[in-house]
Amino acid sequence: MDNFSGHTPVEKIPDHIHLRNTTILYLPPNMTSKIQPCDADIIRNFKAYYRRHFNHALLQRIEDKVLEPEKVDILGAIQFAVPVWNYEVKPTTIANCSLHCKIQSTK
Repeated sequence: MDNFSGHTPVEKIPDHIHLRNTTILYLPPNMTSKIQPCDADIIRNFKAYYRRHFNHALLQRIEDKVLEPEKVDILGAIQFAVPVWNYEVKPTTIANCSLHCKIQSTK
């Protein structure tokens, strides 16, 4: 996590919450700006594919004369997002963004 004030520091997590399968690591100060281009490129790629799916569905809903065809509920948004992330945002895109930001795997 970065040092965003909304992120609870590990030492302030209540005792009744036990993180068994999660390790929280904090980025060093001023690191977010170095990683942000990676986030921006991946998000831009995701949004472009999402928009394409949404626009295709919107056109179909207009043809089907659906009332308020531009409105999508949370389930509908998830149904657009899952295949976009799983099949259209390519691992090479993520890898290239990581290389661009000089983030390397520890493997």
